[in-house]
Amino acid sequence: MAHKLAPPALPTLRGSSNGHKLPPLVDVEGESVDYRRIFDQYVAGDDRGVIVLNNRRHAVQINAAGRSLLQYTGGLPASISDIVRDIKVGFAIGDAIHDRRVMRHETFLPDPERVLHLNIVPVISRDGSIGHVLMTIEDVTRLRHLETVRRDFVANVSHELRTPIASINLLVETLQNGGLAKPADAAHFLRRIEVETQSMNHLVEELLQLSRLESGRLSLNFEAMGMKKAIEGVRNRLAMMADEKGLILESDIQRKLPPVLVDPLAIEQVLMNLTHNAIKFTPAGGTISLRARLSHPAVEIEVTDTGVGMDAAEAARVFERFYKVDKGRNRATGTGLGLAIAKHLLELHGSKLQVVSEVGRGSRFTFKLPLAE
Repeated sequence: MAHKLAPPALPTLRGSSNGHKLPPLVDVEGESVDYRRIFDQYVAGDDRGVIVLNNRRHAVQINAAGRSLLQYTGGLPASISDIVRDIKVGFAIGDAIHDRRVMRHETFLPDPERVLHLNIVPVISRDGSIGHVLMTIEDVTRLRHLETVRRDFVANVSHELRTPIASINLLVETLQNGGLAKPADAAHFLRRIEVETQSMNHLVEELLQLSRLESGRLSLNFEAMGMKKAIEGVRNRLAMMADEKGLILESDIQRKLPPVLVDPLAIEQVLMNLTHNAIKFTPAGGTISLRARLSHPAVEIEVTDTGVGMDAAEAARVFERFYKVDKGRNRATGTGLGLAIAKHLLELHGSKLQVVSEVGRGSRFTFKLPLAE
């Protein structure tokens, strides 16, 4: 909807209000300046759309950016309702003319995937009437998305910290109210406090790493590395966790696989995150496979599982910070940052993490790494 603002000092149009060409004006040094030419060149090169409307809400001028943003290819003059299929825009222009105020409006038209911000300024003519309205159009889709991400980030961090903090408070209260009198119970409560503090510390460390990745402040040390050693190392480290859940954790590595040029610690973390994620979301009796194949000029890595899987909507969002799949299909816990970190680490290697998944049939994560020269 349109939002009214406090009346600003409105611009005055020097010249008549009947749409005739503006005459050259004289600057402070007495030289003639063609301000119309300056204005035309400015709006032609501006990324924002600019539309000049008369007081009957008909567009009489529109720049190339305006046509592109509004997807308008028709002629001029034209009613604003023919250019923007949002009836509220016409109302906002009417309010700007009637109230002699700057009006603002946001619309999802003509593309529901984009948000356009309209700034509507009534222009006062020399005789005091409002003969024209100047409307600028700006694509604020990315800005609105970032605002949503920021709000979700704060909400998710608060949610992730609330549970361990509440648990620690409860355990401390129990110890204070007589729990210390029973050594066995006290030791159990202290172990639980340790687990919860480690959980919070892990969350903070992942947040800091993700921040460094997204800000470009994380530097990598590239060197030649064999994927067999890296995959077997991850498999050995997570074998006990897989055994405890009754899972088969296997590796399948092509023989004589050439080395890749990577940051060993970063790729190890990617493999750990993907494998750990597969273990969390695979029920007992399932299988997790780590594969490596030559796909010239790269090595393709694949981590597959026979777990709960995801539908298309979940798969499209699985690399977002804090995103977790439908909890109704699993009891897995975690911060929801592991896949986001893996995605960013691979992007620093010029690679892309991809996923193919189906509910009830598991998931397959793949990425490629460049060969070492």
